[in-house]
Amino acid sequence: MKRIGIIGGMGPLASLFYAQQLILKHPVSKDQEQFHVVLDSNSSIPDRTLALLNQGESPVPAIKESLKMLSSANVELGFITCFTSHAFFNEFKDEAQFKLLNVFELLSSSKQLNGHKVGLLATSGTLKTQLFQKALPHIEFIVPNETIQTNVVMKGIYDPFEGIKSNHLEAGSKYLLQAIDHLVEQGATLILAGCTEVGLALYQKQTPILVIDPMMDMVDHIIYLAQ
Repeated sequence: MKRIGIIGGMGPLASLFYAQQLILKHPVSKDQEQFHVVLDSNSSIPDRTLALLNQGESPVPAIKESLKMLSSANVELGFITCFTSHAFFNEFKDEAQFKLLNVFELLSSSKQLNGHKVGLLATSGTLKTQLFQKALPHIEFIVPNETIQTNVVMKGIYDPFEGIKSNHLEAGSKYLLQAIDHLVEQGATLILAGCTEVGLALYQKQTPILVIDPMMDMVDHIIYLAQ
């Protein structure tokens, strides 16, 4: 089996969640059958959304340092547990001396969104760069209006007292469920978790319509490739 690298810390809790899923979803009978996983959870990587909104420094140098570290650990296969960071993918991908997978390339080959009006829950940085729309130009996306995006979605992710990034999963998930109701009212027939904090907070939550998490699909794909 291949040695797997995870570029995490964006945020730390979400990267630990997907690392855990990598282990839980891999059927084994003993420790020695499990993957060798190297997780670099560098929470000091500058905020990706702020960078894309021209309100903060670029995360690229710090991500390159993570890629160097994983390369020195002889990682053979890796992925990044942050959607927004993929806006900078072409700037840092060559630093990886291993196969670095792109979640948007994986998503572009999926057919599970076909025929749906897809409600997109993502950071404002991801929405600004239209990462999902560019990867899936044939899909009709519905995004929250500016008020809901700022006061509900971003608050649920970033708020220091109720947000997921400050470890308030239950409080943050209530905001995201409110945003889902808004998207359903706008005609969404399926929800796409376009931020790892969204996937983390909504995991196994009861929602009015199906929620698809592309990062969980990446975990499944990594397991397939690593075997």
